Amino acid sequence: VDAKLTYFYPQYWDEPFGVQKEVYGCSIDINAVRNQILTMASNGQSGSIELQPVTIAPKVTEADVRKNITLISECITPIDKSSTTARTDNIRVAFSRYNGKEVLPGETISFNKVAGARTMETGFQMAIEYANGLSVPGWGGGVCQASTTIYKAALCANLDIVSRISHSDTVTYTEFGQDATVYYASGRKIDFSFRNNTNSKIYIMARV
Repeated sequence: VDAKLTYFYPQYWDEPFGVQKEVYGCSIDINAVRNQILTMASNGQSGSIELQPVTIAPKVTEADVRKNITLISECITPIDKSSTTARTDNIRVAFSRYNGKEVLPGETISFNKVAGARTMETGFQMAIEYANGLSVPGWGGGVCQASTTIYKAALCANLDIVSRISHSDTVTYTEFGQDATVYYASGRKIDFSFRNNTNSKIYIMARV
């Protein structure tokens, strides 16, 4: 039995991947044994025959699987000390929608589709957000830090950035022009999206 990746549990931050170990097998040349028995019988020869199994090695080992699990990028953005609990929780909620997500080769991931509408019903809270150069209260205030962190990770992984707009002003959690603003409201939506341009599945882990 070949070794294979069996699960992805992002809550186990230090060891999120489970791998089923390989199992070695064996085979016996039945025809050779049969011929040996028939020869002995035809010669009137008694005795015992010791079976000599041949070990069959699996094609894929656990080491092979783990060798192909590679961290392709990582990004951390600092949460400002002045960030309210509501704002930090909004980042946490947005990250929870990404944590554990698996992105297939060629698949495009939209932040607005993954995070969803920023409303009380979907788990978001009212907090300060940047809008048109102003700091104003809004549902889901703070999620732009989540989209920015994911954007920078995708950028460092050399993934295709499909859609990205930066804030018109400086934000506290990254350098000017290195952010990704998002907005989700009726009549007006700003999105960030990236595409998995690799030949492998990408696994996302995100947390506050």
